[in-house]
Amino acid sequence: MNEADFLAVFSRLLSDGPLRDEFAQNPVQAVERLGVLACELDALASLSPGDLEFQAQVLLRKRFDAARRLIPLTCARLGGRAWPLFHGCARERPLGEDVRDAHAFCEFLQTQMPAAVARSEVNRLQFALGQKRLAMHFVCDLQIKDRVRCGLQLFVRVHRSAWREHVIYLSL
Repeated sequence: MNEADFLAVFSRLLSDGPLRDEFAQNPVQAVERLGVLACELDALASLSPGDLEFQAQVLLRKRFDAARRLIPLTCARLGGRAWPLFHGCARERPLGEDVRDAHAFCEFLQTQMPAAVARSEVNRLQFALGQKRLAMHFVCDLQIKDRVRCGLQLFVRVHRSAWREHVIYLSL
């Protein structure tokens, strides 16, 4: 096993809830198991579990705020339960950047509270993460002008990382 440096292990501790729990019980054993460089073992083992958990919470809150901007209708449906549910999801599985965090959270919610998940937001996230050049979906949860409407979502990929969303709906 390659020996890990301080930054790699510290980063892993911040992003892995069960590992932080293990670290709180036995710091030396937890960091030794990660294969830390011998010269950095003492520095890592001397970290305060409370301070580590606090910093992890700050980072989780930032990730939640970024994900919430991508799935506002889903988070609105969850109300005050959005943060505790995101926290539970993120502690059990490492998440990624904003779009992947939001998508992983929606997948988690599908098993916990499927009615809260906005299909239009999941469609958007899946298209952003995928490779399709074109996708079309009929949904009844489009947020348009502060109202929820039924309509057609059309996604078009114009470049590998650039895409557009168009919606068609009837205003009655």
